[in-house]
Amino acid sequence: MHAVEMGIFDTLQISVSIADQEGLERVLPKAAARGMGVIVKRPIANAAWRTGKAPVDPYARPYWDRLRMLGYDFLRGEIEASIATALRFTLGSPGVSTAIVGTTRPERIAQNIGYAAAGPLAAAEYEAIRARWKSVAGADWTGQR
Repeated sequence: MHAVEMGIFDTLQISVSIADQEGLERVLPKAAARGMGVIVKRPIANAAWRTGKAPVDPYARPYWDRLRMLGYDFLRGEIEASIATALRFTLGSPGVSTAIVGTTRPERIAQNIGYAAAGPLAAAEYEAIRARWKSVAGADWTGQR
């Protein structure tokens, strides 16, 4: 499992997001079968779409490139709604125990808690994101570190 880091307390830490779904099939079912918790990092794909410009930071660039190819409709709307959808997708994925949402703005913590409190996406919305990923993602779209 190349996109995985082992923790010392029967937990895994992987990247999972609307732009990084490899772990949903390759890692999460195996972790669940072993009774392991999963900590998800980068759950909103660094919000790489938020500025409308390719990020200069090479850390977020793969997500920018992938999201351009995926072309999710919800990313064309209001930024806060798109972030909420991205976070709820990740948190609602089977086997995700918790997520680390990084921010440089403390006020975003309350916003993200609010998004999470809305619960998982509707099944049809979740499945539409998964279906788009499955139809577009290349074999080289492995989990980001």
